[in-house]
Amino acid sequence: MKQVRILGMVTFFAALLTGNAAALWKAIGQKDKQAFSSQRVSLFDSNLDYIS
Repeated sequence: MKQVRILGMVTFFAALLTGNAAALWKAIGQKDKQAFSSQRVSLFDSNLDYIS
């Protein structure tokens, strides 16, 4: 998962330099948000298990 994020960052910065950032950010951001929210939910679930 970390490799994907790093690759996305590199791609984003490359696009930033070429001025294509807006379109690319949308594409990466969509995937990244989904990954982040599912990650956050699973983290929250494990915290709940730990508390109870």
